[in-house]
Amino acid sequence: MPNKEIARVEWHDLKAAQRMLSYSHDRELLEKLIGFHEQGLLETRSLIVLRHAKATPRTDWVNGEATRPLLPEGEKQAKRLAKLLKSYGPKRLITSPWRRCLDTVKPYSKSSKRKLVKRSQITEFKSKKNPKQARQLIEDLFKDSNNSLVCTHRPALPEVLEAVSQHASGEMAEPIRKAASLSPSDFLVVRLSLESKPKVLDYELVTLDSAK
Repeated sequence: MPNKEIARVEWHDLKAAQRMLSYSHDRELLEKLIGFHEQGLLETRSLIVLRHAKATPRTDWVNGEATRPLLPEGEKQAKRLAKLLKSYGPKRLITSPWRRCLDTVKPYSKSSKRKLVKRSQITEFKSKKNPKQARQLIEDLFKDSNNSLVCTHRPALPEVLEAVSQHASGEMAEPIRKAASLSPSDFLVVRLSLESKPKVLDYELVTLDSAK
């Protein structure tokens, strides 16, 4: 839509649009889009890997890791996430059964009327004890045709993202692995092809601050 920075909106064919674009990064983006179209990869689905919202510090909670709750700030983050996640539309919601993960995804689950599926493989304890099971859980999601979300803990992120990176090209694999340093309530979105053996076509890191 026209606004203070855009004088008007017009439709042009690809060749005309390529000639009109003056910035190299805009031309590169259009060329990437054309390439996806030619390969039949323009239609995609998403896989979201979310770190739970800000939780009560370990040193302030004596009732076990599984029940450690979100801080008031984390509860606010969870409510904001519910609105933000709607734009990605995850239908299958996989979460660690520990309280801080459940409470992070519950607002979106409730507003979207999507069921929360609890999986112990991505708790801090199980992902450390048997990392192969955590990676296999992610592998199984690559076989699912739905947009999916996985909510887990900082210590489990390396295993989860290692499994995701195996489906990415060399230039994207390393940044995906590095997303293991996600801050509370931040998430990684990977766009997957609809092939029988899906591959990562692109990714983005999303923070609540950047989404304001």
